[in-house]
Amino acid sequence: MITVRKARASDNEALLDIQKRSPQGTDFVLGLDGSPDYFNRARPYEDSHVFVVEEDGRVVGSSSCAFLDTVVSGVPCKALYGFGLMVDPDHRRKGLATRLSEEMTPFIDERGVDVRFSIIIEGNVPSINLVKKRGSTLLRDFLRVSVVMHEGEAPTHPECIRPMEETDAADVAELLNEYYRGYDLYVPFTAESLLSEIERFPFFGM
Repeated sequence: MITVRKARASDNEALLDIQKRSPQGTDFVLGLDGSPDYFNRARPYEDSHVFVVEEDGRVVGSSSCAFLDTVVSGVPCKALYGFGLMVDPDHRRKGLATRLSEEMTPFIDERGVDVRFSIIIEGNVPSINLVKKRGSTLLRDFLRVSVVMHEGEAPTHPECIRPMEETDAADVAELLNEYYRGYDLYVPFTAESLLSEIERFPFFGM
């Protein structure tokens, strides 16, 4: 029997196991490990939800989403960001990813979103095919640049680099807003909203 439900804290170990065994991509392969808490991936978003699909009472897949008040082409809108879709490698080709998406749709539709989007790594053919089947189209290809942080690492230029302080929030918000002004999916920060967002990120702070 196949069932879809909201994830519970007790699903953590099963979700971490599936995540570790579900690399993404072909030429460039990305593996993720959310230990010790799978749900940290969703916590930076104020309105996020994690679902699981079970087969005969065993968790065999998951998908997550977050509702965002954002801006697209200069117009304020409600967006749905879909992420974290995965199915246990031993249970693929059974339509479980499609079942997850179908079961989540009424929950999403009730919220009245204006736009839905996902970010999929190049070469992740199953995910690309699924979102196409669900009606999505490619918006753009892009290179994602990430800076890997290491807790406790000493700055290479201590004379000009220091940890952020609460009193810096207004200046940092202004810097971010100027840099990303006019970008889709970017909502300008205030000092308060920036501090609130930093607070939500697990393991990171000022």
